[in-house]
Amino acid sequence: MRYVGIDPASKTGFVALAKDGQVLKAKELSGIGDKDPKRMTTLINDIVTHVQKTDIICIEGMPFNTQRAMFAGGLHHGIRNELYKQGIRYYEVAPNAVKKFVHVTGWEGESR
Repeated sequence: MRYVGIDPASKTGFVALAKDGQVLKAKELSGIGDKDPKRMTTLINDIVTHVQKTDIICIEGMPFNTQRAMFAGGLHHGIRNELYKQGIRYYEVAPNAVKKFVHVTGWEGESR
């Protein structure tokens, strides 16, 4: 069993931890190309190939203040749909809870 965290975005963060907290895999995934649907489809496939049925998976919830809402919505739902089709359970974590846990606000270096 591993603990997996997924932060869906155009550059998706993926981390898998062992029970003892050892990092087993940490990757930034971005799919192939820069045009959709190929980029999104290959990104979703890449994410799903890294998960295992016994993983405990947490996925960061959808952002509501993004300029790329269509891509974000498609990616978030696409990942969840693929996990569902494979019978893999996941937990959704609110973005603010993740940021609070890792001690960031989400605004570092960004203009408002």
